[in-house]
Amino acid sequence: MEITLKNLTKKFDSVTAVDHVSLTIPDGKLTGLLGPSGCGKSTLLYMLSGLTNVTEGSIFFGDKDVTVEAPDKRNIGLVFQNYSLYPHMTVEENIAFPLGNRHGKDRMNARQKHEAACRVAELVQIQDLMNRKPKQLSGGQQQRVAIARALVKQPDVLLLDEPLSNLDARLRMEMRQEVRRIQLESKVTTVFVTHDQEEAMSITDTIVLMKKGVVQQQAPAREIYMNPSNAFVASFLGNPPISFLDAKVAGGQVALDAGQGFSVSGVADGAYSLGIRPEAWVPGHAFHVKVEHVEMRGQDQIVTFKLNGVQVRATLDAEYQANVGETISLDLRTNRCYFFNPETGVRV
Repeated sequence: MEITLKNLTKKFDSVTAVDHVSLTIPDGKLTGLLGPSGCGKSTLLYMLSGLTNVTEGSIFFGDKDVTVEAPDKRNIGLVFQNYSLYPHMTVEENIAFPLGNRHGKDRMNARQKHEAACRVAELVQIQDLMNRKPKQLSGGQQQRVAIARALVKQPDVLLLDEPLSNLDARLRMEMRQEVRRIQLESKVTTVFVTHDQEEAMSITDTIVLMKKGVVQQQAPAREIYMNPSNAFVASFLGNPPISFLDAKVAGGQVALDAGQGFSVSGVADGAYSLGIRPEAWVPGHAFHVKVEHVEMRGQDQIVTFKLNGVQVRATLDAEYQANVGETISLDLRTNRCYFFNPETGVRV
């Protein structure tokens, strides 16, 4: 089910939570709504679900305008951050609960409900837990039950609101892979809200990055990381984060500290905000910098130094010798450097 949003807006009194968002969510793909707290991503999700009314604009599921339709008319599956399982029901009863609301030709008998529940339980790999109560399950198992409950009615759209944020780091990593597997096997159009950039980049087909209710960029993870549209996108994606410093371009040359610099093509003379990814730095001879801090991370290390008076991070192989207080020599891969308008933040 392809989803189309046209000038979608939500206002709460004087606050605009979602500001004229227009985008297309592809059929059968997993799209991540990503951004910092308060950016409007959950509000957007709940407008898709019908739980939050739209102030302006339209929502289309396929060719059908569902802007004012009730949630139970949209054929969606919704998974909350806190699981929201019924504690007095078994796993099977929790999964099958949405099927009890069907009427007329869609009404299901007990056997049909059992078969449907077993089918999705197998998909999310909890078929051996059907007789347990939620309190007997781990956090990851409870989340699987919540996903199975959302899938049992075969929704056109699956909506996930930060479904992994209550899990510990290791389980969160395992569950994100499971969410991806489940989505690929079910082939249901899925919208996944998260504030975690690694989560979004690791499992989504497309990322929609938001800031203050406005979509900053929509693209696959690789594209949005390698070709950020503005300084906010560049700064939000990447760990360790990109470094920004003031730079001037003159005659195709970028001048930095102590006469050090590099050549650049296709950038007009002027003042810019220069963004340098940590992985842009490699051992070499062009730049001589004094090491201020070294953070070992196993196979690599984050080396911090100053350039143009700004702290800059470089991700180097752990075998490279970098000691605090010493001067090291580095080269710069200029294809991992980005120039932004210092006033608007737009990439040039």
